Formats: sequence, structure tokens, C-alpha cells
Amino acid sequence: MARGGPAAEAGLEPGDVITSLDGRAVNSGQELLAMLRDRAPGDEVDVVFERDGDEGTTTVTLGSSTD
Repeated sequence: MARGGPAAEAGLEPGDVITSLDGRAVNSGQELLAMLRDRAPGDEVDVVFERDGDEGTTTVTLGSSTD
């Protein structure tokens, strides 16, 4: 996760595990990347994540790989 990047701005922290993206279960890092490839910079996605055994939700505004 990039320091100051979109995930950090949305409140995600290193070690958080994303379990759902826009209501679709995420089963692996590769699957998450494939889901994100279908999106454009500026899109907002709803994220469900686990942190220290607790579940949280946030909305991430996607950036580009050049940000």
C-alpha cells in the first residue's frame, strides 16, 4: 500500500485484508487485482476488510498507477 495513496486516504492500513469489493467476495490478491483492472481512476469502490479480527467498511476512490 502506498503511503498517502487512495487506500491510506480511505483509512486502510498495512495488514488489512480486503474480503469484498463492491459486494463481490475477494478470495485472493490476484482476484482483487483483476477486479480493479475493470475500473478506472476516479471510480469509487466499496471495500469490506478485516483488521485484527474485526470487520470494517470504507469507500476508496481509485487512483492511477502513475499517481
